[in-house]
This record gives sequence, structure tokens and C-alpha cells, in this order.
Amino acid sequence: MTLPLAISRQKEIAQIISDAEAELRPNVERIRWEIGQDWTGDWAIFVRVVLSNAASRPRRLGQITHQIRTYLREKLRADDLGVIPYVNFRSQAETEDMPEKAWM
Repeated sequence: MTLPLAISRQKEIAQIISDAEAELRPNVERIRWEIGQDWTGDWAIFVRVVLSNAASRPRRLGQITHQIRTYLREKLRADDLGVIPYVNFRSQAETEDMPEKAWM
């Protein structure tokens, strides 16, 4: 099994994610990520974005999530890292109602 380039570039990825959190505030509360295999066995980067409650309002949600996905696609360049990006979103309220370690 060949490991993706992302495995050896985790420090670089961590910096990109940290920069994204800073640049995308106040819409983004935090971003968590991990590299692993998806259900088909392909290597992936799983990104979990916690949005502020204001950014999660229906009028803004589509625009905000598009902006975040575009930012992450441009900065992470997942194809070059040999991984498939999976980006999921939750509001801060959802995260508080359904606390899961992966989102904290």
C-alpha cells in the first residue's frame, strides 16, 4: 500500500488549517482534521468545520460554506497531497448539543 504525500506533510497541513481558522473568523469557530482512509479504502483528509451560530443561519449558510470550501481547496491542494477532501460543517450550537471528541 502506498501512503499519500499528505502523511509526510502533516505539519504543513496543520499550519494551513490554523491559518484558515484565523482568516475565516468570525464565521469559523474551529477546524479539526485527520488523514485516513474513506469507506472505499481511498486516502482522504476529513475536515470538520464548526461554524459560528451567525454563519449557520439559512440566509448565509450556502455562501459561507462555499467560501470555506473554496479557501480550503485552494490552500490544501488535496489532489497534490494524494488525498480526497471531505469537508463537513456543524454550527457551534449543534456541536454543543451533540458533543463528539472529533469536533471539539
